[in-house]
Amino acid sequence: MGAPSERKKTPMKQKTALCVLALDAAAKLKNDAWDVLSYASALADEVQIFCLGGLLEESEIAKLQTHGVHVLVHCKSGVPSDSAAAVALAQYVTKNQLQWVLGAQNLQIQLFFAQLSACTQAQLLPHVVALPDDKDHSLRIRRSVYTGKAFETLMMDPEAPYLMLLHRHIAPPYAGQATQLKRITFEAEWTKPLPNDRIKVKEVHRVAQKKVPLPEARIVVSGGRGMKGAEHWHLIEQLADALGAATACSKPVSDMEWRPHHEHVGQTGLKISPELYIAVGISGAVQHLAGVHASKVIVVINTDPDAPFFQAADYGIQGDAFDVLPKLIQGILQLNQSPQ
Repeated sequence: MGAPSERKKTPMKQKTALCVLALDAAAKLKNDAWDVLSYASALADEVQIFCLGGLLEESEIAKLQTHGVHVLVHCKSGVPSDSAAAVALAQYVTKNQLQWVLGAQNLQIQLFFAQLSACTQAQLLPHVVALPDDKDHSLRIRRSVYTGKAFETLMMDPEAPYLMLLHRHIAPPYAGQATQLKRITFEAEWTKPLPNDRIKVKEVHRVAQKKVPLPEARIVVSGGRGMKGAEHWHLIEQLADALGAATACSKPVSDMEWRPHHEHVGQTGLKISPELYIAVGISGAVQHLAGVHASKVIVVINTDPDAPFFQAADYGIQGDAFDVLPKLIQGILQLNQSPQ
């Protein structure tokens, strides 16, 4: 077994964190899975994972060892539905008296954790934005509330189990040695009849995409009404291509049909948390910020010095997008072509 990380652990009775990770149809872990594993390795001495969606490829399993994972749990009986998976996982959590069950704050895991909470009676804590704090001999956790407009700090019972949905980029990457991964087969005790899902997935159609899906993108370039029309969107796409990024837009842009609705990010659109979010010609209303506030770094380009987005930005450029973007694109292309 590799040496545990040097990072300080939060004192607690339970030293194991179980991560519930979602897979895509190709049995690949999503980008937010690695953030969950970073959080788990900072929280506990032993990290276990339980995967939904299929069996991991060996290349993915090898990668887990470099992210501090000690145990991979496989359900021997199989899980015919999400409700049945919640029952199986609840049995595993109860049998092993696990206190911390962690997942990414995305729609798939959020729906699954709601079912898991009903099965385990464990408290569900969504929108967690920090590691537990144990100062003053009490355990506290910080959460985002009101779609990111405020935060609250909750007192935690150090003896109670918790299901925690985590925002991205809230824990440092695992810095310990590679682990020796142990594989466990768990056989659930099914009762008849099995839980029935109210929603049945009959078939899945995969759409070919040249770019990385927006929720999975590390870098996102987004445009607003300041782009003045769909005919100017080639500048957003050129910048995204130069950065290897996905493209997005504000709600007014999708409403005016300059861009498709699946690119709309905000309170009523997609919630994203890329490492870099570049907002071009977007004022930064609270409805838009609700969908992008979890981004690690935000860069804003806007002509209006009083645009609310500048208050939330890490970096800001006051200027006309039609002057700034060509220069920015040219500079990035030159960097890409220069020898490393």
